[in-house]
Amino acid sequence: MSGGDGGAGRWAVVLEALTSFWRAVGVTVMWLIACLPVVTAGAATMALFGVVRDTVLQREQPVVRSYLTHLRDNARLGTGWLVFTLVPVVALVLMWRQPAAAWTDALAVISGLGLVAMVPLLVHGCTLAVHTRQPSLRALYRSSVMLAVASPGPTLIGLVVMAATAVATAVWPGAIVVLGYPVARALFSGFRRGFDAVAAGPGTVREEQAHGLG
Repeated sequence: MSGGDGGAGRWAVVLEALTSFWRAVGVTVMWLIACLPVVTAGAATMALFGVVRDTVLQREQPVVRSYLTHLRDNARLGTGWLVFTLVPVVALVLMWRQPAAAWTDALAVISGLGLVAMVPLLVHGCTLAVHTRQPSLRALYRSSVMLAVASPGPTLIGLVVMAATAVATAVWPGAIVVLGYPVARALFSGFRRGFDAVAAGPGTVREEQAHGLG
């Protein structure tokens, strides 16, 4: 009898693992499809982190409905996040291609400073957006900087993980399908402890509080 129960338990573990795997693959594919128009990439990425958050907090819903809900809720903030993080990168690339001159050197320095300034938002923006109610991009940036200052080491590790994922994808494009969900989950789980302190700031509340859950 106990042997049969043990076998059933093992099968349950296997089925749960398979379900989690296909959920991760499904949400990653939806994320990639939603990123295709480019302008929706910010909201699409926040939606990916939203599904990750629901999974970590054991509030899983049907993955398609959950993803589309997060995509809709983060459309405006996600677009702002995308613009803020991309502008310094694009500007630096354009300046790099220009002939050397005093004005291009000055703009390159400004673009470099902008690149450094956007790092907190790049690393923490999506996770904070889905775990706390941020009223504006300015509030999201402030919270991201607060979290980066409070956790400089983990922030650097998060940046390295994201850079490594980008390099792996450049070498083998299929890597993003394999790494997208696990990296998002690692970033959310790694900084989850710092979210509560950030959520205590003015104008931000945790999602649990917003929905009367905490």
